[in-house]
Amino acid sequence: LSPLRPPLTGRTSPSEPAADSRPSRPSADARPPQARRRLQPAAMRGVAARRPWTSVGPARVFHSIEALMADAPAPRTVVMLHGVRFAPNVGATLRAMHLLGGDSAICIGGVAAGEPQRGDGGVPQALREALRISMVERHGWPLRIAALPHEREALQILRHCRDHGLRPICIETDVAGVRSPAAALDEADLVCGGDSAPSGAGGSGAGSGGGGVLFVFGAEDQGVPPELAEECEDFVTIPTIGKGSLNVSHAVALVLYERARQLRAAARSSGEGSCV
Repeated sequence: LSPLRPPLTGRTSPSEPAADSRPSRPSADARPPQARRRLQPAAMRGVAARRPWTSVGPARVFHSIEALMADAPAPRTVVMLHGVRFAPNVGATLRAMHLLGGDSAICIGGVAAGEPQRGDGGVPQALREALRISMVERHGWPLRIAALPHEREALQILRHCRDHGLRPICIETDVAGVRSPAAALDEADLVCGGDSAPSGAGGSGAGSGGGGVLFVFGAEDQGVPPELAEECEDFVTIPTIGKGSLNVSHAVALVLYERARQLRAAARSSGEGSCV
């Protein structure tokens, strides 16, 4: 017969400490932040660390249309630049937009399409140059810009803006073939317009209290793509005495000045006819 085994006490030898007295391994939550960070895959760390916008001086550059539309106060006078590639033109446009009442810009392709350098927060160098030219930092202007690199997503972006109560208006010199005749800028309604309410949350409809608008501009050499123009509810031209196209910053300045003039006139008016 084998000798009786002594009762188990949790020790394997007199010199070994009891099991319940051994130091326990710290939990993952108790580890220092550096150790917890190493537990996350690199891709997940990048997603978690990226905010919906990047600060460039006092300006904020949004990385999605959803983030811009969810920002407060809700955008109501928005300039869309499709395929505008030259930083000086975009910089002058941003300056005119802020001074003449625009509250947000959407850059699709063009200056938004370049690869950002490491440490640039996802903002392409061409757009950073445009912001420098706009003098936003010198004046402390709180500009909001959505930088969206893929032109193929333009239709989806326009529809998302429309769902949030912005009436898309195409600004183009030649709108041959579109479903609606273009109105001259001085005869166009840039305040009241449509009567559809947004399907998205928040904000007022395009035809109620505020008349949110999305002005769609194209590059000077190519203009607004036909498929994008066809999605717009209204078409506006800027009468000129000769054939050619204005610099996009000049066109933006003229359109925003006319909208500001109409808003002031509507504010002075009273009764059912007022849109503001």
